[in-house]
Amino acid sequence: MTSLLMTEKTAAEEGGNWWSRPCGGREVLAIALPLVVSTMFWSIQWFVDRMFLMWHSSAELPEMAAALPAGMAHWTLICLPGGIASFVNTFVAQYHGAGKPERIGLAVAQGVRLGWICTPLFLLAIPLAPYLFAGSANPVLARLETDYFQYLAFGAGAVVIGNAMSAYYTGRGMTRVVMFVQIGGTLVNVVGDYLLIFGALGFPEMGIKGAAIATAAANWFNVGAFMVLMRLSPDRELHGLASGNRFDAP
Repeated sequence: MTSLLMTEKTAAEEGGNWWSRPCGGREVLAIALPLVVSTMFWSIQWFVDRMFLMWHSSAELPEMAAALPAGMAHWTLICLPGGIASFVNTFVAQYHGAGKPERIGLAVAQGVRLGWICTPLFLLAIPLAPYLFAGSANPVLARLETDYFQYLAFGAGAVVIGNAMSAYYTGRGMTRVVMFVQIGGTLVNVVGDYLLIFGALGFPEMGIKGAAIATAAANWFNVGAFMVLMRLSPDRELHGLASGNRFDAP
C-alpha cells in the first residue's frame, strides 16, 4: 500500500498519472505494441509456411515432417550471429540517449558487417547438409530435410543483416518502421509460398524447396527495405550512416 502511494505521488510530481506521465504506460505501449505486431507477423509467416506444406504433403512426400528438424538446424546456424547483431539495438539506444548521434552509424555498420561476413560461412553449410541429415531413418525424409536446409541457407545472412538494420530504428524508438517492414516481408513470404509450393499462376511446383525459397526471399526483402529507408533517412548524415561504414575498434 505504501509502495502504491509512493508511486502515485511520484507520478503526480512528474505531471500526470501512470498512463500519461513521461515514460509512462502510453509511451511504453507506443514503442512496444509495434514490436508485438512485428513478432505476430513473424509467427504468421512461419505458421502459413507450415500450413501450406501440410496441405502439400503426402505419405510418400512428408514435407511437413521434414520442415521442423531442418528449420531447427537452420535456426541453430543463425541464432548466435543473429543474437549478436541484435545487440546493436543497445548501442544505438545508448548513443541516441547520450547525445552522440554520430556514433549510431558506426554501431549499425558493425552489425551489418557481421552479417556479410557470416553470409559465405552460411553458404558453406550447403554442401554439408546431406551429411547433417544422413542419420534420418527415412531416405526420402532426409532428402527433403536437406533440400529445405540448403535453400534456407541462402537467406541466413539476411537474417543477421536485417537484425542489425532494424536496430537503427528500434534503438531510437521508431518501432513502427520495423513493424511495416516485417509486414511487407510476411506478405512476400506468404505469396511466394503459395506460388512456389503449389505451382500457381504458371510458377513451377517446388514443394518444400519453394517454401524455403520464399522464406529466403522475404529475408532479403527486409534487408532491401531497410537499405532504401536508411538511404532516404533525413538523419543519414547526422548519424553517420555513410561515413560510419568502417571498422570501429574498441
